[in-house]
Amino acid sequence: DDPSDGNPEHTLRLTLWQQGRTGIPIIDASMRCLHKTGSLHPTLRRLSADFFCHVLNLPRREGEIWFARQLTDFDAAINQSNWRLAASRHTCPDIAAAAHKTDPDGTFVRRHIPELAHLPAAIIHTPWRATGSIDTHGYPAHPVAGIP
Repeated sequence: DDPSDGNPEHTLRLTLWQQGRTGIPIIDASMRCLHKTGSLHPTLRRLSADFFCHVLNLPRREGEIWFARQLTDFDAAINQSNWRLAASRHTCPDIAAAAHKTDPDGTFVRRHIPELAHLPAAIIHTPWRATGSIDTHGYPAHPVAGIP
């Protein structure tokens, strides 16, 4: 079964999120970490779920299933509860503000997105906002969801 019902935009957003290529460094670092290690800090799990449900506007159940497949510490009740909570929120937190609070100097992003390791802390979480052209070494120049 294809939950996207053949919608190519849905499939693209889902795939970019799973691969850590949305153009939002904290989300992409989180997804790459999850895929590589099978683990992710609860704050980053929550932020990734909020982004999935409210920015990408994808069905909670698809994110829930993806996390279940990736997590080495998977607990069905906790995973389901976290995803239900993310989907029930009325708004998504400010991703950039959450990124600066969670990873102030960009250490986590640098570890999981080597394409951005050379960027200073002031722009590592929002490289699309940088003035002038910066080399992101193939990392998406703009967020998939069109975040300003």
